[in-house]
Amino acid sequence: MRSYQSVCSSAGCARRLAGPCLPASGASAVASATPALSEPRLHAGWDTHGYPGRLIVIEGGDRSGRSTQVRLLAKWLERRNLDVVLTDWSTSPHISKAIHKAKAENALRPITYSLFYAADFADRVAQVIVPALQRGEVVLADRYMYTAFARDCARGADPQWVRRLYSFAPRPDLVIYLRVPPEVTSQRAPSSAVKAIDRYEIGLDLGLSTDPEESFQLYQQRVFEEFERLAQEFGMIVVDGVSDVEQIQRLVRDRVAELVSQ
Repeated sequence: MRSYQSVCSSAGCARRLAGPCLPASGASAVASATPALSEPRLHAGWDTHGYPGRLIVIEGGDRSGRSTQVRLLAKWLERRNLDVVLTDWSTSPHISKAIHKAKAENALRPITYSLFYAADFADRVAQVIVPALQRGEVVLADRYMYTAFARDCARGADPQWVRRLYSFAPRPDLVIYLRVPPEVTSQRAPSSAVKAIDRYEIGLDLGLSTDPEESFQLYQQRVFEEFERLAQEFGMIVVDGVSDVEQIQRLVRDRVAELVSQ
């Protein structure tokens, strides 16, 4: 199993999805600032990537258990003698530090937020995802562009603009969405944990509430509703993320086994 950082050090190294965008503080300003673009190519039926490898995505909101399922799945695939490459959200060695610095300084506005994460994603696509697929390996992505669609739209960005921004992305062979209702997400995040999360991850930048816990709940509700729409539009495999870890993993493996045995 290889992580993004280890792979990145080696050499050699997509039509309209018009989901409604939830209102956000300053949404009208964001919409007016985002440039008008032609109809995006990115939609539920865009072309497959065409590489010999397999691209598997585990999606879901915060505290949905994605990372746990990705780790368990990677070990299972390796026991089947498959080469596995892991890639996580916002882990480009060239971009992620700038994102963390800007967030720490409260310097990100919605459009800048979108562009920063798109740049990080583009770097990982070019440096990690596509090369691994070309080598015939299995790429496991802990979050993919759908996270950007959900979060950016929750911040008031034009959904077509965001989709166009990510139109270079290879189409995954399988997307599994771990559905966890926002009330469960809040239960999984005690008060001390919420206060330790940066202001963007709990939606304080949106002005939803000055109370961190309430802001977190309201923001998670927005993101959850966006994911629900995305799951339907993109035909994601929906798995109950409230079930126990072992049961979820069995369901995930069943779906993945069908793919890798082809």
